[in-house]
Amino acid sequence: MNTSAPPPRALGFSRAYPVLYVDDEPDNLLVFRTTFRDEFEVITASSGAEAEELLDIVPVAVLLTDQRMPGMSGVTLCERVRAHRPDVIRMLVTAYSDTQVAIAAINQGGVSRYITKPWEAEQVRQVLREAVARAHLERMVRKLRSAILDKERLVGVQAATLRLLHDLATTNASIETCCDNLEALGERLSQRVDPDIFERYSGEVGELRHYVDYVSALREQGAPKDGRASRKPERGLVSIPELVTLVVELARPEQAPTASLHGACPEGLVAFADRTDLSRILLNLVRSAGRALRASGRSDGQIQIAARDEGGTTVITVRDDGPPVEPGTQERLFSLREGEGRHGFELVVARELALTNGGSIELVGGQEDGWTLWQLSVPAHEAEAS
Repeated sequence: MNTSAPPPRALGFSRAYPVLYVDDEPDNLLVFRTTFRDEFEVITASSGAEAEELLDIVPVAVLLTDQRMPGMSGVTLCERVRAHRPDVIRMLVTAYSDTQVAIAAINQGGVSRYITKPWEAEQVRQVLREAVARAHLERMVRKLRSAILDKERLVGVQAATLRLLHDLATTNASIETCCDNLEALGERLSQRVDPDIFERYSGEVGELRHYVDYVSALREQGAPKDGRASRKPERGLVSIPELVTLVVELARPEQAPTASLHGACPEGLVAFADRTDLSRILLNLVRSAGRALRASGRSDGQIQIAARDEGGTTVITVRDDGPPVEPGTQERLFSLREGEGRHGFELVVARELALTNGGSIELVGGQEDGWTLWQLSVPAHEAEAS
């Protein structure tokens, strides 16, 4: 599957993305509504002003507007929508001869496409399918980005808690040593000082010991057994073609100056893992590849994501043509947290997430032909995971 290809047929989610059609001629509105309401959630407006009012109250995904309308032209409407609702995909209907209008629509209104009159129903239907698919993809990317940020914040809080617990344990250990010394000293002082003074001394040391034990108990309750931040993954079946599409869309802008990023995998491929964790792993592998390409000064690099089924295990690979990883340095890469090229924290986090989801990451070679290939293996189904 080519992740950038538009869907060739009707989409199951089309009605979740309303289409607003704007035209000052009532007959055109009726024809449009009648033609496409079987597949899309169609809303109509007879003027630019009415369209703006609807956009304030309806979650419109696609705007298709006629150009020649009294009061506000289609280009002006697209320009205003671009400023206030940039997430709305904008398209223009105009006469074939209006070349300058089409140019203005692209430059001023950020129009993604223009349709010439008279339009054909099947052509417009395909255009709307592509636009709705794009809106759906962008929504899914936003949700994925938000989920990743939420989990990164959670991991950050856990890490800060562990650091605090570690510092608290160090301080408490010092105080505990002082308690031990004071109690040993008390045995020697018991026969040499006033009984009332010694009783008060013993009480103060005993209270200090009580607080030391209390802090120790708190730390034992709050600290994970292995001393590391932990989070149980929310595992389920993940569609790999969909996930690869989202990761490519999310990562492509940051890689664009250095490398072209592509993804392809067979339809129906799944994995049993935490969807957000899997996304973070792939993003980190792509970012690691991008770091290597930037460090080499390349501006024409290539990064490719692919996947396959290996009998109960789903294998996802990230391949790049950046500087090769030197033999024998794989483990060192997974322990370094700072540095240039591939020596980044991305690989450390990626492997931790893979292990948490019952998987693994390894460098499987390929450097001899000018490529570096990282391989992520995760269970394909729950039975394999257990």
